[in-house]
Amino acid sequence: MIAEHIPFDVEMPAATTLRAGSLQCLYENHNLRYIKYGDTELVRMIYPAVRDADWSTVPFTVSNENIRRQKDSFIITYTALFKQDEIFFTFDICIKGKADNTICFSMNGTASGSFETNRTGLCVHLPIKECKVRPVKITTSEGVETPRSFPENICPQELFSGFNKIEFETTKGLKVELNFEGDVFECEDQRNWMDHSFKIYSRPLSLPFPYHIKKGENIQQAITLKLNISNTFHDNLRSEKDDADKYFPIPSFGFDGTNNEALGEKEISIFNKIYLSHYRAEIDFDKDWKKALIISIDNARQLNASLELVLFFTDNYEKEVGDFIAALKAPKQIVKSILLLHKEHKVTPAFLQTYCYPLFKRSYKEIKIGYGTDVYFAE
Repeated sequence: MIAEHIPFDVEMPAATTLRAGSLQCLYENHNLRYIKYGDTELVRMIYPAVRDADWSTVPFTVSNENIRRQKDSFIITYTALFKQDEIFFTFDICIKGKADNTICFSMNGTASGSFETNRTGLCVHLPIKECKVRPVKITTSEGVETPRSFPENICPQELFSGFNKIEFETTKGLKVELNFEGDVFECEDQRNWMDHSFKIYSRPLSLPFPYHIKKGENIQQAITLKLNISNTFHDNLRSEKDDADKYFPIPSFGFDGTNNEALGEKEISIFNKIYLSHYRAEIDFDKDWKKALIISIDNARQLNASLELVLFFTDNYEKEVGDFIAALKAPKQIVKSILLLHKEHKVTPAFLQTYCYPLFKRSYKEIKIGYGTDVYFAE
């Protein structure tokens, strides 16, 4: 069995709907999410975070939570304790939404012990759809303004750095202003790590990390969102109502079988209720790859899905290719594609392509043979 609990059985965290003037958002899992004006998303999420020296996210517990809601405003306060190994840090959080279309998320944190961290503070995620290719004005703490724009394609470098305020206008004419206090901030493209957002965080990555926080050290930060509605917004809103009844195709869904574990009856029964187009499996020739291949073929068959194989070769790739072709002869009809990778190279090396491609195509004309990488785009 892959797990004791199927993902669909896990109860979702409770969410509270809040309003700040014309703004609407969700308070979920102690974060502020989906800040919108009407159907237009302005901010994906605002939240506190502590990362250790290995970039692992430190979990936290909450106490003294208090939520006060009114028709067009709210105040939320709570204490968040981040504690793991040597990390011992407490945030006092205050989130205020006002009737004038402003929201302020502030923190006052104190270290109860000394520790190394790569990031400790507040973060913001901005939605890709509403922001990409849009012009943005960056303002530093010295008041220097610089015109920039959000990228359309994935950008591996930091987008902009060293700012305390950004201003941008969505495609519908909504003018958004974000003010940052307590540190200088930086923005990166989270699509590099398969998260569909632009992320803003404090302490630019150009500075050394991990860095040291001393016992008793105090960190205060605040992020304030302000919304201004231009005259073009209502015209854009009316023009988009005609698209409300359009239908769009649903993308193909697949199953990630990289753990190479056999699916049990319960998993098969549940996942067969979803149309899965493909099953992705990784074959590592440094491990028991024949067993992994047999399990992957069986899982894909039971899910009525085509099999997408990612092969991780070693320097003994010439023998491994021959052994794999011999092992796959009988069930090759189920395999849709094969991705060639080498364990010592981030990108498929030319020598592996040159040697493997003709051998595979000679044996499997109908199977797509590809090359590429399994690391994040930014790497």
